[in-house]
Amino acid sequence: MDIQTGSRPTLHWLDNYTKFYKASGMYDTKDLLPKVQWTAHGVKFLPGIVKLNWCPTADGTGTIPAMPLLDQLLADPCHLGVLTCLRQITVEQYDSSIVARRDVRRIPLKLDIKTSLDDKEAAHLKASFDGLSHFYPVDIYPENIVAIVGLISAFRRVQLLDGFGLPDHERLGFYSLLHVDVKIYWQLLRMLYCYSGMAPVRHDLFLCFGLWHAYNYAHVALWTQFRSTFLADAFWVLFPKQKLLLRPPLVQSSTLSTWMRLAYPQVRETLTGKITEMRNGMLAYDIKLAESLEQGELMSKINPFRARYLHLYNLKTLFEFCIPVIQDYGVALKSNDWLLFMKCFLSLVLFYVMCNGQGVLEYQRSLYCFFIMLRYWTYHQLPVITLLQANHTLFSEESGEIALSVLMTSQPSNNRTKLAEGVANKSQKKHRILSKSYFSFFPSFVYPIHPLPTLQNFSTNSILSDFCFLPLTFVLPNLLFIW
Repeated sequence: MDIQTGSRPTLHWLDNYTKFYKASGMYDTKDLLPKVQWTAHGVKFLPGIVKLNWCPTADGTGTIPAMPLLDQLLADPCHLGVLTCLRQITVEQYDSSIVARRDVRRIPLKLDIKTSLDDKEAAHLKASFDGLSHFYPVDIYPENIVAIVGLISAFRRVQLLDGFGLPDHERLGFYSLLHVDVKIYWQLLRMLYCYSGMAPVRHDLFLCFGLWHAYNYAHVALWTQFRSTFLADAFWVLFPKQKLLLRPPLVQSSTLSTWMRLAYPQVRETLTGKITEMRNGMLAYDIKLAESLEQGELMSKINPFRARYLHLYNLKTLFEFCIPVIQDYGVALKSNDWLLFMKCFLSLVLFYVMCNGQGVLEYQRSLYCFFIMLRYWTYHQLPVITLLQANHTLFSEESGEIALSVLMTSQPSNNRTKLAEGVANKSQKKHRILSKSYFSFFPSFVYPIHPLPTLQNFSTNSILSDFCFLPLTFVLPNLLFIW
């Protein structure tokens, strides 16, 4: 396959590929499960609607670099613009969300072709640009791209193929496209800006962030934030005999989130009323506490309503913001509406900013920097933004992950397989539509409900750690349980 041509935009993709081999015997010098870490390389040929020639500056004295200069990247107006965009995002997004308005119940999440708005959207959904049909394998390299040495070596291989930053390459005068996941993106971003010798590479290379990984890890972040308070209990009622992993599979997480989204309208009014009730009680207790201090009376400074109010407000945030934002992003990633995707992308950035779990920091800083890159590309109208506006689904690295998954599951573990073998096994992606039947076949479970203390009978011995005091009835598909 000839990928050294400048006539058609080529999106290169790099990712780590790890395999485990069973040892032939138990020896002191051998591991039972030796681990081999390689680098997978694939490409996507993008539509030839635009050429990747260098864009001249306004005065015609030079060309516009693919990545902004360091002083431009660190300029205050740049960051103020990002913060302004994030501040304009509302927290209550359920009513305006795509998945709620269009009743998305497909797993894996995707708009249904039958409910498409027009023929153009239907054709885009049917093409499955995030699948294997548009992904072409190149090779599997022996370097470990997660390590610094392996990253530099794999990066050099792609540079020799596509010619970015090389003055004597046949693609001199053209931009290049490289697509990587979050960890590789952050390492490359630091490497490109920490060494002045990388200036020619920064001029030629559009470094693109893996859009699908942000959607995938958002479910992990959601479990980290709400596992102990809400999600774990709901999971055990739905799947009482299954194991709950620290990182549940994406299909399992998206199914649970969809069921909870479908159940939310049944309890929304009750939840909103209880939040208002707790807020009024919290404010009344604070006023009573201030009056007691003025009169010299003894009263506990711990507000018994505050913890309950925060707990219920977190539950509302889960339903109104977190689940709709994550699912809207996943649906918009596979749609053909660039403006809609950018709106969902910004909401997902805000979701990551609000999270504080382990591993979230990498996504926070990478998404933040990539959004700055998007604003820079849009301002200068560089070719990459034209390609994104035409078909941003092609920039989803899910196709590469599917190819690696096929290699891990369908090939023998005693040999080094080729990436092409995984792509050759192009089976039709299976999906299902969740039902909206409201009957119960699981036994209900009820948390102990304790009466709330009033201002008159409040005692310091009240159980403040009991957050599960509110009888919320969640009518989930095929499930009825009381919280």
